[in-house]
Amino acid sequence: MIKDVEKLEAVFYTSPIPHNLGILTFIGFVFDRVHFPNVYLPIDGFDRDEVINEIKRIENFGLRDYETWLLINLMKYALNPELREFCHFTGERGQIFGGEEIDKVKDLVAALEQLIHGSPKPGFSPMYTPGYHKGLNNDAYIDYPGNYFYQCNALLYAAKHGIPLINTDPTLPVPG
Repeated sequence: MIKDVEKLEAVFYTSPIPHNLGILTFIGFVFDRVHFPNVYLPIDGFDRDEVINEIKRIENFGLRDYETWLLINLMKYALNPELREFCHFTGERGQIFGGEEIDKVKDLVAALEQLIHGSPKPGFSPMYTPGYHKGLNNDAYIDYPGNYFYQCNALLYAAKHGIPLINTDPTLPVPG
């Protein structure tokens, strides 16, 4: 029996989770494991029915923005622990707003934002949301980096661990 079977792993660059399960399925055909840097989802310690009710409550607001979609779907991922074999959420219990990597990526965040949107107008200072934190009850919560912070964390994580990045959004630049 072979003990150390090589596994093909990648770091998901696009967002804290894929935009749909079809993308996740396709990635699963190619890779053995996909890493999601500084995304924390609890494995247990919450009531599934309460989380389902909270998802329904948020959906009833009818919001269609990206942040709401992301939150709802991260809550759905928390309800599916079987995804943990394939999806490696690297966040740790106790982290807040995307972990300690926030200070390490501030300059990189500004550079990525400039790559996407161009140079800001004189006198304009862009504001960035470093991360999000959603309680599921007194002990369990979801925690993940904000836009641009996630991508920058993915770049650093991939470089540190020698794992390639995968990007499913052709409009999202990967700084060289």
